[in-house]
Amino acid sequence: MLHEWFITGDTPIWSAVTYEYDYWLVLLSIVIATLASYSGFDTLDRYGAAQRQVTRLAWLATGAVTLGGGVWSMHFVAMQAIEMDMGVRYNEVLTLLSATFAIVASGIAMRIVGVGEKTLVRVLVSGVILGSGIGLMHYSGMAAMRMAANIQYDPLLFTVSVIVAVTLSTLALRVLVFGVTSRLLLVKVGGAALMGMGIASTHYTGMAAT
Repeated sequence: MLHEWFITGDTPIWSAVTYEYDYWLVLLSIVIATLASYSGFDTLDRYGAAQRQVTRLAWLATGAVTLGGGVWSMHFVAMQAIEMDMGVRYNEVLTLLSATFAIVASGIAMRIVGVGEKTLVRVLVSGVILGSGIGLMHYSGMAAMRMAANIQYDPLLFTVSVIVAVTLSTLALRVLVFGVTSRLLLVKVGGAALMGMGIASTHYTGMAAT
């Protein structure tokens, strides 16, 4: 059982908000992140192989929505896994903005590594963009929460959560882009596992920082 302390009302009255995790929903959130990553990477492969510009754009949009939407879905399923003794609502505008961050970052990252020369620099840039998008999605999603509590973050764990997102996103793209073509399925599975781990680790490290 974890405890978060907060101030309510006009006078400083300290109260304890206790919360714990539903571990079945935690597991579901990780599965969603991994499956979304695999689907996004599979679409990225199709995007790179497409010949017509219209077809390429269609695959790119599909991949961005699949991967970015999966990141967003993982976050809110994971938030439902938290059982708190207080009510929580969400600001619709910030919730939509958090999804937009994930989708746009996924699209840009896929665009960079999906076509053209496969270089380490492209992978690093894409990893930074994708990892940053995951971080922005998480923390804007947290900002969308409306509840009787003041949320603060531990600076060290906050930083670690972003580093984890960028590092594992980069490693996942590295595996995918420079993987052996004859073992493409294994490469996608490996990349998806790393990406899913990165998404989930960012979220739960971010929650530990709260």
